[in-house]
Amino acid sequence: MKYLIFTVLFLWSIHQLNAQANDPTSQKTANTLNRAQVRPHQRVYTSPVPKGDLKGSPYLFDEWKKGLITMNEKDEVYTVDSMRLDGLNQELDVYTEGQVKAISGFLIKKISFVDNYGQIDLINLLNFSFEGTKLKGFGQVLASGKLSLLKRTVFSFKESNYNVALNVGDRSDAIFKKDEYYLLNEKEEMTRIKSKKELQLYFQSNERMQKFLEENKFNVKQEESLIALVNYFNQS
Repeated sequence: MKYLIFTVLFLWSIHQLNAQANDPTSQKTANTLNRAQVRPHQRVYTSPVPKGDLKGSPYLFDEWKKGLITMNEKDEVYTVDSMRLDGLNQELDVYTEGQVKAISGFLIKKISFVDNYGQIDLINLLNFSFEGTKLKGFGQVLASGKLSLLKRTVFSFKESNYNVALNVGDRSDAIFKKDEYYLLNEKEEMTRIKSKKELQLYFQSNERMQKFLEENKFNVKQEESLIALVNYFNQS
């Protein structure tokens, strides 16, 4: 399907742009994202009736949030008033002018969601290497420094298995989510962490980190433990 080229207009008036024109720190975020590949809101998980309600959600966060988009091209940053990430289709939904439009995730380098609790940063994993290949999707930055911790949420879709003739099966399509955790080093190489043994191998040449792993009750399935580990490494 060909992408349609639309103009994404964000709610920045001419008066606001002129007021910020002499402020170098705000020029990029004040620019209007006036050329990007976007298309009308469209989803792959819709299917013919009879169907029940869709189970699960394709969105990383169901709530619409404001924030910033950094595009791959020229690293330009744009302010967005209302957006949410569709992890199933790898698109960023932007609500503008009473419509929902979708920007391909391939065009985006970084997404920063901002709410009353702080800022959540997501980076495009295609910009990094993983075992000689590239991973699709975005990684949430949980800790950063010489070593970063990323959380990748993997979305999968299961179609209804309802049989009309026999009136058996599940009427509802379903979307499932699974979190994966990765370490990102300064060489922009990603390593997936699935067990404590893998962490010990990763830090096998680092006596300080080996001691940390031995002395602490460490559970790789607990996000807080992984954050503490990476923060401790970055203190050295």
